[in-house]
Order: sequence, then C-alpha cells, then structure tokens
Amino acid sequence: MSQKPCESWTPYASTKATLNFLCGCIPLEDSRIKCVVMTPGAVDTQMQTQMRQEDYISKDLLKFLETLKDEGKLLKPEEPATAFSVLVETGIPESLNGQTVYWEDIVGSGKFKNPD
Repeated sequence: MSQKPCESWTPYASTKATLNFLCGCIPLEDSRIKCVVMTPGAVDTQMQTQMRQEDYISKDLLKFLETLKDEGKLLKPEEPATAFSVLVETGIPESLNGQTVYWEDIVGSGKFKNPD
C-alpha cells in the first residue's frame, strides 16, 4: 500500500509511506531511539469490511479486496499481533533499527531473540 501509488487509498497509503520514512529518519536523528515499522499485510478488520462497502473505491480495488476475502487470504488480527509481542519481549535488533519489516519476518526469522 505504501510502496507505490494506489487509487482510492491516497490518504491511507501516503500516511503509511510517511511513517516508513519517519522510522528511517529517527535513528539518524537520535541513535538512542530504536524503531521499526511492522507491515501486517492484509488483515480482516473493520476497515476491510468498510472498504468493500464503499462506493467511491475503484472497481479494480474492490475486486482485489473481495478476492482477498473470498479466498480466505485475509489474516486474523491475532496473527500479525504476535510480531508486536516478539518486539516487546526481545527489543529491536540494531540491524533492523529504522527499517520496515513484514510481520512474518519478525516472528519467523530468528533475528529477534530473547537475550536471556
């Protein structure tokens, strides 16, 4: 959503792009602050339901959203939420400070290890 222009979601996508850029800049401004943007993917939320009911979105986007839902490709919110738990338990590795990462990479990469 934030990597290239997307019809019908300009405010949402541009806000995500701004957050990604801000996260990359923060460690340059103050190295004591660690941050990472976690990309959750397509999640089955109220926003998804609402978007499929709006009449202003493009036909292509509507078809895309409906296909995600119909084919069971929307994640349950609990799935990407596990990445937040990992970040809280382990902290952010220096190598990923200021980066945008997919939730699956946080959960399954082994880069986030408890120091104990």
